[in-house]
Amino acid sequence: MLADLMPPNQESLNCGAVHEEELSDFLALMTETFSMEPVATSQIFYRDPYFDLQNKRVLRIEGKIVSCLTLVERAAKREGMTFPVFGICGMSTHTKVRRNGYARRLLTDTLSLLRERNIPFVLLNPVSSDYYRRLGWEYVTSTQRLTTPPSTFPESPEVAGVRSLSRRDGYALSLIYDRLSRNETFLLTRDTKRWKFLLEFLRFGVIYAPKNGVPEGYLLYDLFEETIAGEQKSVLRVQEMLFETSRARRASLTFLSRQPVDLIQVEGTFERHIQNELFTLSANLTDAATLSETETLPTVMARIADFGKALAVSDLASLPLSKLEEKSVRCVMLDPLHPEGKQEVVISGEGIGKKDQLTGEISSACVLTADVSVWTRLLLGAISGEDCLAQGILLSSDEVTSAVAEELFPLKHPYISPIDYF
Repeated sequence: MLADLMPPNQESLNCGAVHEEELSDFLALMTETFSMEPVATSQIFYRDPYFDLQNKRVLRIEGKIVSCLTLVERAAKREGMTFPVFGICGMSTHTKVRRNGYARRLLTDTLSLLRERNIPFVLLNPVSSDYYRRLGWEYVTSTQRLTTPPSTFPESPEVAGVRSLSRRDGYALSLIYDRLSRNETFLLTRDTKRWKFLLEFLRFGVIYAPKNGVPEGYLLYDLFEETIAGEQKSVLRVQEMLFETSRARRASLTFLSRQPVDLIQVEGTFERHIQNELFTLSANLTDAATLSETETLPTVMARIADFGKALAVSDLASLPLSKLEEKSVRCVMLDPLHPEGKQEVVISGEGIGKKDQLTGEISSACVLTADVSVWTRLLLGAISGEDCLAQGILLSSDEVTSAVAEELFPLKHPYISPIDYF
């Protein structure tokens, strides 16, 4: 019985990769935690294009799995640099032994593993944001959701160029995505495997390609029923909509206007003000109550694993060291899941590294200190250095160092598309 698997000491507890003979237990735990159908869980599990036993992590007590998670290996890009990140999904603990710190222990072990691999950031979509926030994760991205009846979108004859997606369209979609995402901050890249997976598992999608022309836009969507204000509504939710031309935008909106649903919800665009870019009043509106609503929803939480690597991929080559009169900056990150309770990295003329990796004299006068959640948001551009200093969540040793932090950490609005959530 699992109730008997809570030993008085930690000797019978260990963490590691799942063994092949344990996969049925791993699946059973996921199925229980998320109240999923066993067949559906198995399909998601085994059809993962990046399936790797080393990324299925478990905590065992006396050889029995009581907690598990899956690591998802991806790559992110910012300002021309591509670097590895990992997502965490499927975090599960047996109901009979919850609230004993087993999930925390498994997450701590996983972060240690990722630090050894020099992974800068770990991402997740939380079931309970409060729980993960206590362990150092914080929201770094959000998405805007436009909700409106189909009748609010105007009609255009260019809709004739819209057709259903096929698996052969993966390359065309990838080109559109890559071109339009070029200037986005912290977007996740999509390789051929990822596009193949998306086109197999996403339920609906259309592409705009004028006759004998090159595709200029696409939208991916789902259909479902939802209770809104006590009434059952049919909803079409756009999970990603990208267009390179105005005619692709018009054709896509016309397609949405013709759908036999009560409400259209649009997510997954790169536009910062989608109500202005997408919401064009049709000629037949008669009641102000039919206008749209726009929500901003928190989406992805992130956490630094390897502080030095996180600083290195944050493009700090432009650090205005001249303001520091060639001194170094000691960055201190308070980390509750690190064995020492903190990570320290020094930025100097020699580069970025731990104190014992640099040969020059290190000044202790120029210090920036914050906890892991603040440093995560700073390095991903989800909050500015100026705001952190003003709020007192980033501590600076002096005014000169504060000025450097303000210049070094601008607000950049990181974004991750809904179809890339973990």
